[in-house]
Amino acid sequence: MKKRVGLRISMLTLIFCLVLAMTTGMMAFAANFHDYDLEMINFNINQGTNFSGTFRVQDNTPDGTTGTVTYRYYTMEPYELVKEYRQTVTYVGGQFQVQGSLSIDTTGWVSGEYKLAIHVDKDLGYDDPLAVGYFDFVAAAPAVVPAATHSLDGYWAREGDGVGIEISGSTGVLASFGTESNEWMDAGEAGVASLGNVKFSQIQLVGDNEWSARDLWVIREDGVPVRTSASDEGTITMSADGQRIDVWSKRGTSEFTFTYVRSAAPVAVPALAANQRAIELAPNVPGTVSFPEAGVAIELLLPGGGEGTVSLDKMTATDKALPEELEALGVFMKIERSEGLEGVQATIKVDLPTVPEGVDADTLALYRFNEATGVWDLLPSEMKNGQVWATVVDFSLFGLFAQPVAAVAPAPAPVPVPAPAPAPEPAPAPAPAAPTAPVALPRTDGGSALPLGMMAAVSLMAAGGYLTLSRKKK
Repeated sequence: MKKRVGLRISMLTLIFCLVLAMTTGMMAFAANFHDYDLEMINFNINQGTNFSGTFRVQDNTPDGTTGTVTYRYYTMEPYELVKEYRQTVTYVGGQFQVQGSLSIDTTGWVSGEYKLAIHVDKDLGYDDPLAVGYFDFVAAAPAVVPAATHSLDGYWAREGDGVGIEISGSTGVLASFGTESNEWMDAGEAGVASLGNVKFSQIQLVGDNEWSARDLWVIREDGVPVRTSASDEGTITMSADGQRIDVWSKRGTSEFTFTYVRSAAPVAVPALAANQRAIELAPNVPGTVSFPEAGVAIELLLPGGGEGTVSLDKMTATDKALPEELEALGVFMKIERSEGLEGVQATIKVDLPTVPEGVDADTLALYRFNEATGVWDLLPSEMKNGQVWATVVDFSLFGLFAQPVAAVAPAPAPVPVPAPAPAPEPAPAPAPAAPTAPVALPRTDGGSALPLGMMAAVSLMAAGGYLTLSRKKK
């Protein structure tokens, strides 16, 4: 019995020693090879097409020890290996650090969740990794890159007025002001815009055959161009055939859309002199050329239409003889036209000058010098909107004249009134004549006088009695 118990104790002791030895060996293995800290410092995905990161592994490995880093990419459902990459690293100071080594192109990958397993091994002949880190990421669908079927570069002419734009890259400049409208032409004449100014800026492709851009606007006050300003936003949309573009732009609450057509490079136009203006007139449609520095605008009308130039030279004096009965106001203009404007009808509008004293402002009028007669001919004129307007059928030398204020005739000298002559003394009135004595009537024999009235009465009574008796007898 005692022998059996001793045998059992011996067996248990042997088993305990074996287990202790194995445990000590495994602990030593763990201490030497499993004491790793895998730390992900940075990890990100860039626009769904690639990702990059930085990690480091630290342990007590001696300097110069090499190891292998294996990158394995798995899908989540189902859990399958997609890609595997390996990289050799060297320990320095008991650690190694890799930056940017996780970059991988995920183009063509199905959108969804993925897992990255990073295995770190020492080249010591062991198959199992000494450290493993797992990181999840999502591969997004590749971004759709917009495309342009046709290039936007080239020359474009705006429908309706012919304004020309030359586009190159992200910028479009004014190539011509056009000849069918004054929108940009008068801006050029006013010094607000000029050829070569940037018309479209910040052009950028944002969709198939669609670009974002900012458009240049002419800002006007009371219809007069005063400055330019870029729109707040805008788009350029090209037709499928690449021959037309629609340009929409918005500034504040205002927005406009213009259509441009692809055209050949504009023909070089000779530069105009400072005193010249070019214009194209449609039949019976008026157009205006302005000379703001001279204070003159000319409205033109050509029944058959045409194009050409108008020049104006303003002077304060002339060598032509002036009319003696008029006062010159120091405004003379020599206006000429090119042959293309033959037969033009014009209304000349001249800003009112300062009228000196002694001149009747109400008689201001434009006069045309007649080369044949040497006389200044009065033109029908009117004052309107602070200007003198006159209609002409052709150009020549013109001047502003007015009549002098009419002189007021002096009042006649007073005529002296002679002093009245003294009245003569009145003659004394004659003494009244002595009264005439009444004439005595004759008396009858009886000595009594009968009045004539009584005699007449008696006669009448007698005549009446006679007539009565006569009627009775009958």
